[in-house]
Amino acid sequence: MAIEKIEHCAIRTTELAATRDFYTEILGLMVGPRPELPVAGYWLYAGDQPIIHLIEVNETYNHDLSGTLLENQQTPGYRDGLDHIAFRATGLTELLARLRAARLEFGENIIAEMDFHQVFVADPNGVMAELNFLISAEK
Repeated sequence: MAIEKIEHCAIRTTELAATRDFYTEILGLMVGPRPELPVAGYWLYAGDQPIIHLIEVNETYNHDLSGTLLENQQTPGYRDGLDHIAFRATGLTELLARLRAARLEFGENIIAEMDFHQVFVADPNGVMAELNFLISAEK
């Protein structure tokens, strides 16, 4: 078995519109086709791939995939959400301009031995997005 790429990450949120706007307006993903599901949400695409699935948590949809009520969930760290989602990205200058225009706090890191310029920014749920830009391709 081999892992080839991230297929998608699912994010539960009580801030569906703000989360959609973050991933579309700041990170440049596109809202795309989604099957009919019993819960509100969006599938966000990079090209033709749905890489982020947003799921609205509310009074109607308040359980995890096993059927356990979120308020009764006992798994340590469950409510903390994802630590981060890592993306390979291009267009560093454009992203930095978007982040500054939106007045979002972000961090940067250079890993010269990997040819990475990293940008870290949290979405409205506190999920950290790690964006890896190839330094050699951004010049």
